Amino acid sequence: DRPKNRTKDIVSITPNPNRGKMDIAVDLDNDSVIELNIYRINGTLVKTIRKEKTNNELLAFGLELDVPTGLYLFSFTTHKGVITKRVIIEHN
Repeated sequence: DRPKNRTKDIVSITPNPNRGKMDIAVDLDNDSVIELNIYRINGTLVKTIRKEKTNNELLAFGLELDVPTGLYLFSFTTHKGVITKRVIIEHN
């Protein structure tokens, strides 16, 4: 048996910064329900999304937010814990 070299969840949000339109990918070792809470930097909850990932596949989805320019916290909750990413949304 080879030891597993991946021990933590992988979350990517691209592009970052963006204009409210982004792609999100979550790569987990096992089946899992993922809850994404999106907050403004002041702590106000903007949106909650629940996704189910099965069969060790990458969970990938597009997201479009109609929110003001600013820094947002994307908090992903899985069976392994919480991963938080910062996302900058800019409207030019």
